[in-house]
Amino acid sequence: KGFFKGPFRIFNCLVEWWIAPFYGVVPWNYYIAHMKIHHRWHNDVDDVHTNLDLDRTNPLSFFLYAPRFVLYWTGLSPIALFVQRKEWVILQKLVSGQIAYYGVMAV
Repeated sequence: KGFFKGPFRIFNCLVEWWIAPFYGVVPWNYYIAHMKIHHRWHNDVDDVHTNLDLDRTNPLSFFLYAPRFVLYWTGLSPIALFVQRKEWVILQKLVSGQIAYYGVMAV
């Protein structure tokens, strides 16, 4: 629901839409993918960027985790998960941020 309430709710989008894109973050991707996937499944096997199955003391695990994280950070694996689970409202919000971000990048 966001940190800011009432007339200040507009500031809830400030980071997602005006600050994060300068750091390569797709709008709504962190908010939706992190909060609706990672916190819902607590890094379990349904979490699209889990590291539960990896040995973090083994440097080779990084090479297994890197592509998984790239798919998460670009929004592709969250889209696939939301389509599979038929969570259309969340998917629509995520895709709207991707269209805006990748559209601006293409221009």
